[in-house]
Amino acid sequence: MAANKFATMLHRITNKITLILIYAVLEWTLIVLLLLNSVFSFLIIKFAEYFGLKPPCLWCSRVDHMLYHRKNKSIHRDLLCEAHATE
Repeated sequence: MAANKFATMLHRITNKITLILIYAVLEWTLIVLLLLNSVFSFLIIKFAEYFGLKPPCLWCSRVDHMLYHRKNKSIHRDLLCEAHATE
């Protein structure tokens, strides 16, 4: 059931209610971070439009390909849902 070290440790040392609450807090944190990411992307695009600059490509402006090196270059394919990855 657990996929990584953090989840394995959590399943071992906490009861079920605490585990559910921890995952709820983590999911809400992820939702807030995604919302902030969207707001900043929107502001960057509006900033570029206001000053007559070319808006940045959302795929090219990602920094994860510089920070996380993999042998295969399909790191963005992992970030897409199955419906969009097939497109």
